[in-house]
Amino acid sequence: EVIRHARELFNLAAACALMNAEHERLKMLTGEVIRHAKCFEDKFRAICISITLLLWSSKLPEAMQQISLTLSSLGEELPVVTQSAIHYQLDHTKTLLAGLSDETLLSYPAMSISSKIMAMELFSKQFINYTFTGDGNAMPIIPLKMVQTSLTYGMSP
Repeated sequence: EVIRHARELFNLAAACALMNAEHERLKMLTGEVIRHAKCFEDKFRAICISITLLLWSSKLPEAMQQISLTLSSLGEELPVVTQSAIHYQLDHTKTLLAGLSDETLLSYPAMSISSKIMAMELFSKQFINYTFTGDGNAMPIIPLKMVQTSLTYGMSP
């Protein structure tokens, strides 16, 4: 219990350091959380704060690499972006949605698997990164993947 509270305080201090542009302090705080984490879930918030720092510092390739590595740790990866991959993802999403009524979608259960919730947050950051880099080719796959994940595991909180 004490360790959980200490980790939360370090994460909050890191978030404050991010807002105050105290980059070295942020790196130290997130490094401590990551170093002492017992499981991936314990270090996820610190990883997200670090990714946000990279995004805000215009270190977009580094942010994208960290997002991809973290998604891979969660068992999620985006396919290589090609027109056929986009069409496949679109067709797969349409198939998942085909038999669902509006009422069914509105009453869909909430996502409860923490790794999928974390993946959804990373997909969102990845989409933002593609927006900044102007990589319009990759952008359609992320929302499709998010819809597929929600339809398979429940609606993201």
